[in-house]
Order: sequence, then C-alpha cells, then structure tokens
Amino acid sequence: LREDAPVMGIMPCSRRREVDRLLTIMLETAHQIRQTLPDCQFILPLAPSISPASLPEISFVKIVTGTVYEAMRASDVMLIASGTATLEAACLGTPMIVVYKMSLLTWWVAKALVKLERSGLPNIIAGREIVPEFLQDEVQAERITPIALELLREPKKREAQKEELRKVYEQLGCPGAVERTAQLVISYL
Repeated sequence: LREDAPVMGIMPCSRRREVDRLLTIMLETAHQIRQTLPDCQFILPLAPSISPASLPEISFVKIVTGTVYEAMRASDVMLIASGTATLEAACLGTPMIVVYKMSLLTWWVAKALVKLERSGLPNIIAGREIVPEFLQDEVQAERITPIALELLREPKKREAQKEELRKVYEQLGCPGAVERTAQLVISYL
C-alpha cells in the first residue's frame, strides 16, 4: 500500500451468508468512493473461512489473508460488519463505519426479542453512537459513501473517532476484556 493515499479496509464478515449480503454493497460503496477519491486504496482481510476463489473479480481491492490486524492498522477507515471485529478495530484505534444486514425474518424476531438502540460493540460499550452504523434497509452505498468520504477526507473527524475508541479501549481495562464485554452486552440486553 502507498503511504501517500488513503486506505479503506473492507470486512464483510467471516460467514459466507453474511459475505453474500454485505460484500456487494461494500464494493459498490468502494466504487463510489473511487469516483471522488481515485487514489483511495482498498484492502480486504479475508477470513480463513472464505475462499478467495468464491469472491467476485475485484481488481482494485487488495485481498490479504492471515493479516487482519495489520490490515486494520493500515486502514484509515474500516467498512466493517457488526460483530467482534468492530471491537478489535476499536482496540486498535481504527476509525470505522459499522454495517449489518440479516434476513428479514431474523431481523423481525431480533427486534421483537431485543430492544437495542445500537448494534456495534464500540457504540454499546460507549453507551452512545461514536461510530456510524447502518443496519438493514440503511445498508445502501448511497447512504454509506458520504460518511466514508467525510472520514477519509477529514483527519479531524478520524482523530475525534480515534479518541472515542481509545476511551472504549480504556473501559475494557486489563485482561479479561472479552468476559467483561460479554457481561456488559448481557446487562445492556
């Protein structure tokens, strides 16, 4: 990756079904970003459970394996599926946009059973939205692209998000953070 151009990480998830739901929209967002920032670089750290051969042809995206944390560190901004990867990115201080889309039936059941105002772990831990979230019908390139461009173009916005992510990291404290985070999520639910 060149150091003189912005980098956007793309992480659609580690399960095939989620990749199928999110990767197309993430790539559409990347295409729209390239129209405004043609020098923007894209990196996709591939989960071990996903075969590179199963992905569509995406010549402008650098696909890497076995280097998730390095890809997160190299990214100025991550477009990332809601899940544990958001917490990992938060711990690394990588600014992000969280997206998630599930089947309509699963969404209805989840909404009926769980009353969550936020879905991204950094936002749940912070108790407010510190990273933008796009869920279900909001997961559209036209909605995500302006926010991504803003973060990529404005270092002050990225730094502000990094500061909030640092606070989330501090809340996690010493070893045992996974258990504390799980307890925090359970108490929130």
